[in-house]
Amino acid sequence: MNTTPIREASRHPYPPKVRTLSVISSEKLSPTMRRFVFAGDELEPEFPFVPLTTAMHVKVVVPQEPTGRLEMPMLGERGLVAPEGVELAIRDYSVRGFDADTRLLTIDFVLHHHGPAGRWAIRARNGSRLGVLGPRGYTIYPEGFDRYILGADETALPALERWIEEAPAGARIDAFVVAPAEGRRPLPEHPGLSLSWIEGAGAAPLVDALTAAAQAGDGRTFVWAAGESGIVAPLRRHVQGAGFARSEFDVSGYWRLGHAGSGEHEERA
Repeated sequence: MNTTPIREASRHPYPPKVRTLSVISSEKLSPTMRRFVFAGDELEPEFPFVPLTTAMHVKVVVPQEPTGRLEMPMLGERGLVAPEGVELAIRDYSVRGFDADTRLLTIDFVLHHHGPAGRWAIRARNGSRLGVLGPRGYTIYPEGFDRYILGADETALPALERWIEEAPAGARIDAFVVAPAEGRRPLPEHPGLSLSWIEGAGAAPLVDALTAAAQAGDGRTFVWAAGESGIVAPLRRHVQGAGFARSEFDVSGYWRLGHAGSGEHEERA
C-alpha cells in the first residue's frame, strides 16, 4: 500500500505578465482540436510550469475581428487596462506545455466558429500573433493518493493529459472523457490508466460516469473534473455526500452551454 503522506493542494501566486507571442508550429490533434507552440522575446524562462499544476491556465487575447489587429491591455496600478474604446476578446486556456530552455509555450485549442478564440485557431498559421496574460497563480495538486478519478470534456483534455503524464507512476487513474466521435484521439500512457470515452455532449454523461466511479471517500482517492459548467453542482454534491473531504476533490466549470465563447474556459469554479 502507498504510504506517501498526502499533503493538501497548495496555491502559489505569480506576478502579472503581459506578452505578445507568435505561432512557430502547430499540429492537428483531431478534427476538432489543434496544438499550437508559441514563442516570443517576452516569454520568460521562469514561467511556472511544474509537475501537478495540471489546471494552470493563462488568458489569451485574440486579434480584433474583422481587422485582425492585436490590441493588448496595459498593466496598470490596479491591474489590466484595455485600450480606450476597445473591447478585448479574452479567454482562459490551459497550459499544455512549456520548455524553459527553448522558451516555447504549448496551448491546445478546440476548433469552432462560435467563439473568437476558436475562430482564431481555425485561421491561425505560423507567424500568427496572440496575446498571453498570466497566469495569476497556480495550484500544485497532491501526489500521495493511491487513485485519481479524472473527468473531462474536450475543453479540459489538455489538463487531463497532463494529469496522465504527471500522476505518480504507482497510482491508479480512472479517466473519463465525454467527446464526439471525431474528438477521440490517442492520449498519453500511464501504467495505471483506465480510460473510458463517453459518447455525448454536455455535463450529464460525464457526471453519471464520475458518480458511478466515486462511490465513497476513503482518504486515498482524489477526484478532479473539468468541462461544461453543469458538472460542478451535481458532482460536488455527490462527492461531498459520499464522504470526500474538500481536500480530496476539485471540480471546475470551463464553459457554459448556450453562452458565446463556449468551448473556452469561461468560468472557474
